[in-house]
Amino acid sequence: MCMIRTYSLLRMFYTIVLVYVFVVCLLVGYSVVGPDAYPPTTEKPTVPSIDDLEEASLNISSIRQTEEEWERISDEIPDWANITTGPLFSDEVINPHPFNFTIANKDACFRRNDTKGQLFLVILVKCRPNETYDREQIRRTWGGVKQVLGRRTLTMFLVGQTTDSVANSKLRDEDNDHRDFIQEDFIDAYHNMTHKTIMGLKWVALFCRQASYVLSVDSDMTLNIYNLVVRLIEMPRTSFAEGNLRADPKPHRSRESKWYTPYDMYPEPTYAPFLNGACYAMSGDVAISVYRESVHVRFLQWDDVFVGLVMKRVGVQPGLCPLYEQFHGVKVALRRGIGRGLRHNIKKVNEYVINIWENVVGKRLRNENKTPHFAWSLLLLNVVFIVAICIGCSIHIWTIAETEKA
Repeated sequence: MCMIRTYSLLRMFYTIVLVYVFVVCLLVGYSVVGPDAYPPTTEKPTVPSIDDLEEASLNISSIRQTEEEWERISDEIPDWANITTGPLFSDEVINPHPFNFTIANKDACFRRNDTKGQLFLVILVKCRPNETYDREQIRRTWGGVKQVLGRRTLTMFLVGQTTDSVANSKLRDEDNDHRDFIQEDFIDAYHNMTHKTIMGLKWVALFCRQASYVLSVDSDMTLNIYNLVVRLIEMPRTSFAEGNLRADPKPHRSRESKWYTPYDMYPEPTYAPFLNGACYAMSGDVAISVYRESVHVRFLQWDDVFVGLVMKRVGVQPGLCPLYEQFHGVKVALRRGIGRGLRHNIKKVNEYVINIWENVVGKRLRNENKTPHFAWSLLLLNVVFIVAICIGCSIHIWTIAETEKA
């Protein structure tokens, strides 16, 4: 009778222990892969109106543009008086891209693929050959990130050529060190920004078709790549594009405007809706479609306007998301959203911005990598604890049974 009671207690004890272990496993597993394991930022900025976004974008552009740069850009603007306007869209090739890669790094995406041959995000940074410190700062912050939440990311820099042989040599040396440049044989100039953007999309279409998303960004931006990936995970994988949307933009007809657009260049009263070129995202299929269809759309030197026209042709409706280009302070912008404009780095990197990025974004990325290890350590500790209790209780029950037998 005593033996039966002893074994009944033993079975009841082990049942309780197994239930406890099961509950602990569920809790640990949920902490690793559950929806709250890596919660996105909880602060949601107020979505401004389209007019507010346009006004703020113009203000920030004027801050980021120095007088010296404006003088250089003014000298680069072509004389549109002799240009004959063709059709806006055509089934014929009216806007060929007759340039060849001089630096391609064709295997960059495949070197970054995960074990399934997938790449979540490619970031294409539009920069000038002499923006060395901008690139260094990017590599030390968001451009140096290779994985977020288990999704692989890759950052590549888009540059044109320069007539300065010394600058070209330095650029090639930099590429030999980092293998992150894409270059074609056109002159790097402001009015060639459309060629530079199409070059990047061409590279994706030829060498990185497995990318789920593509981000186009200027070199004077800083990014919270964690918030970016968190957002993109929830977005459609096809026919998707979003950023700082210009819903009903009109061409600038004043000759004093940086974006002066004469009627000979673009006679239509409005542009198609487009995403401001500083920072915007699109799905991989849209990036490839924009490259393929760009030859059927009249050339415009404003790269963001041109991409908007091509999106209209392929039937993609870009969406508004103010997180990509914010106008708060750097720390607030990185905490709440995705992108924020900065000044170009002329003589050195901006250690202040790097420190902010490390404290806001870098710390979050490091905690992300530590979370699974912590969870498994907790699980292992619980298992060891339960095994020790089982062994101790088994010895105790066996001792009682032997005593009763005696």
